[in-house]
Amino acid sequence: MIGARELRYRMEHALLSAFDRLVNVLPLRLSRGLGCLVAAVSHSACRRRIREGRRRVREVFGDRYARHDEARIIRHAWRNLALSGIDTLRASRFSDRWLAEHTNIDEIRRRLAPMTAHGRGAVIACAHMGSWEMAAVAGRRFGLPVFAIAAPQKNPYFNRWMIALRERSEVDTLLRGDSNLIRKVVRRLKAGQFLAILPDIRVPGAGVTIPFLGRSANIGSGMALFARMAGVPIIPCLTYRLDNGDHRFDVEPAIEPDLACERDADIERMTLAVMQRIECAIRERPDQWFWFNKRWILDPVVTESKA
Repeated sequence: MIGARELRYRMEHALLSAFDRLVNVLPLRLSRGLGCLVAAVSHSACRRRIREGRRRVREVFGDRYARHDEARIIRHAWRNLALSGIDTLRASRFSDRWLAEHTNIDEIRRRLAPMTAHGRGAVIACAHMGSWEMAAVAGRRFGLPVFAIAAPQKNPYFNRWMIALRERSEVDTLLRGDSNLIRKVVRRLKAGQFLAILPDIRVPGAGVTIPFLGRSANIGSGMALFARMAGVPIIPCLTYRLDNGDHRFDVEPAIEPDLACERDADIERMTLAVMQRIECAIRERPDQWFWFNKRWILDPVVTESKA
């Protein structure tokens, strides 16, 4: 007999698979229209998440924005989330020609060519802005050896679907929980590959505490640790969805590790430099950022008291 949890897992997977097929059957314009419809309906249904997003905007910006502007920022960010999901599901269908015409990935490839020509890897620090998954997909398609790290999902059917989706999109993915993960990542970086990582979330355990968005944020140390261990730079990448539906990727100057510096101090320096550039982008285009993460970056880290 199937238990309640197993039944829920199967139903979630069935619904997601059906939506995936529908998105890939429809023409791009209609699939994006479906994404906008999903955003509009869920915006009304997920009122708690929307209110929380607006509260976070006020937490960061104070009284800079009027209430209607707060609502506009969150509405655009919510729609962007839905459209990013559509982009991710359709990623394998985007031709090289489409990517060349609707993104600036060829420009980014040329800028990174000196690194790839010398076989040097990098950590690509990509903020949760625009359609961040598209940056990895387009980069991989245009010859940039991008790989990523993903956490296993509780739903085993969803987990297998996610792995298949990334394979379909040609983005090589390592799973967390592998005892050899650090060694594998460092080996790939030294071999000239690019690790795409999303640093703008709070980590619950040990991390690097830095000022961010007017508060204090606990950021994972892995981004800078990988760069230092492999002797490669961190390159901040900011992604934007343009009004016409195209995508723009901005690559910031590289942040090099300083092996003459004490390790923890160097990790903090690199992490702070990356997050300062991400903060500038958020303050310039708040409607592009993902305000709805359950691991809200400005939440305090809760430590368990010892008895």
